[in-house]
Amino acid sequence: MSDEQFYQESGPRDGTMQPLGEALGRLEKLDPAEVACKECGESYMAERYNWPVRVPREDYPQYTKIVYETRIVGGGLCPNCQQAKAEERRKLEEAARIAEFAGVRRKARLACGIEAKYQDQDFSTFKTDGLAEDIQRAYKRAWEYAEGFPIEEGGKGYQSLVLFSANSWGVGKTHLAGAIAHRVLDRWTGEPPSCPVRFISEPELLLRITATYNYSPEEKPYRECESDIINSLIAVPLLIIDDVGKRKAQDLRFVQRIHFSIIDGRYKRMRPVVLTANLDSEGLGRYLGGVNPSGAQDFHGADEATLDRLIEMCRGRFNQIEGKSYRRYPGTSRDKGRA
Repeated sequence: MSDEQFYQESGPRDGTMQPLGEALGRLEKLDPAEVACKECGESYMAERYNWPVRVPREDYPQYTKIVYETRIVGGGLCPNCQQAKAEERRKLEEAARIAEFAGVRRKARLACGIEAKYQDQDFSTFKTDGLAEDIQRAYKRAWEYAEGFPIEEGGKGYQSLVLFSANSWGVGKTHLAGAIAHRVLDRWTGEPPSCPVRFISEPELLLRITATYNYSPEEKPYRECESDIINSLIAVPLLIIDDVGKRKAQDLRFVQRIHFSIIDGRYKRMRPVVLTANLDSEGLGRYLGGVNPSGAQDFHGADEATLDRLIEMCRGRFNQIEGKSYRRYPGTSRDKGRA
């Protein structure tokens, strides 16, 4: 008999419920008796108690008295049936919890930043048939990355991932990045309690930050500032930044400062980042800061150490994808919706 069950018949007149386990310690225990299980009909030796019950008095019905009746622990079910019922309740509660959390996951999928075009695009809709080996390898790498991401640990200590292509467009980098986000959300069961992934493109990131510079003094107390945006991107277990370097920056030093703030913050907290870029490794180095046009290391300031940190976070490995654009080949289109 579980202590989580309660009784009230012999409780105080104020109706306070008392744990059954405490009541059994005060009740008169009777000798076990052989009874038939109400569920399966099998005989078993049942524990019995004299149980106090409040009933109306014959002479004064407005008052009650205590009488004792014999009750069987377990509701007349044998131990096997009790265990089966408990397991059935556990499964029903788990199914209800999963169904309830499915709604939380759907909201997170919409709120985490995955673009509308990729809300229905995941690993199942990424068709690798007829595509270059680079793309097939990138698919496998992205899948393994999403499957191995330690959600409950908040991604702490997990390596970062860079997917880049210097000579190809439309090879599926954004699709794979979104698929990683979808798969992490598919695996998310509520720990950590907040959404474990954030997806943002570099153009969106820069626009949000520059917009904060135009608020009036009256607006500023009620609007997000640059540090709010950066801190939120540092805090999330998995950050995905798409299309790094896709647009020519008017102020490269500003872009490098923003990337350094985010990547350095995540580096110090041992949280990974996924980047996609249309730059080769040297071009990405020049863009983020840390490599000069000659290819030599060039650290003139703290904001130029971004690439150095990123290389360590990726454990020295960037993933290059080159091949035909699937947008131009109907046989490789991703037209299957999410299940």
